[in-house]
Amino acid sequence: MLKSIWKDPVWGAVIATGIATAVGAIGTYSLGFWPAISAAAASAWQFLLASTQVRIWVLVVLALPLILLLFLIVIVIWGLWSNSSVNQPTWTTYTTDTFFGLRWRWRYVDGSIDRLNTFCPHCDYQVFPQRASAYEVIDRIAFKCDSCHQSVGTFDESYYQLQGKTERFIQQKLRNNTWQATA
Repeated sequence: MLKSIWKDPVWGAVIATGIATAVGAIGTYSLGFWPAISAAAASAWQFLLASTQVRIWVLVVLALPLILLLFLIVIVIWGLWSNSSVNQPTWTTYTTDTFFGLRWRWRYVDGSIDRLNTFCPHCDYQVFPQRASAYEVIDRIAFKCDSCHQSVGTFDESYYQLQGKTERFIQQKLRNNTWQATA
C-alpha cells in the first residue's frame, strides 16, 4: 500500500515534504539554531506591531503592489506546475506503436530511440526475426509467435533494414506531432 501511495505524484510530494521538514527540524535542533530562529521571529513580530509616524493607510497602499506581485508569481508558478508532464504527455511517453503488422516498443536514451523490439500483435509476446529465404544472399525474414503460433509477417529485407524503416516512421510521427493519436 505504501508503494502505491509513494508512486502517486501528489502523495509522493507530500511524503517527501514531510521527510524534508522532519530532517530540517532535527538538523536545526541539533545544531542549536532554534534560539536564533525564535529570536528572529520575535524581532519580526515586534517590528510589525511597533508604532510608526507613517499612517497605516499609507503603508497598506504601498504594500498592495507587492501583494499583487506575489499573488501573480504564485499564479504563474501554479500554472507552470499544473501543466507539467503529469497532466500533459510529452513525446517521451510515446514508446509503443504498430508498424507493418507488428507491435514495436522502445525507450529513449539522450533523445534517441533505443532498444527497438517487436511483439506479437495478437498476444503481446516478444517475437524475433527468422530467416525465411532458402538462399543466403536474399534478405527475407519472417516473424512467428512462439506463444500463440501466429505468423505475424514476412518481409523482403533484413531485420536491420526493417528496424531502420520503423525508426524513421517513429521520427516522422514525432516531427508531425501525430504520435499523440496512437499513444
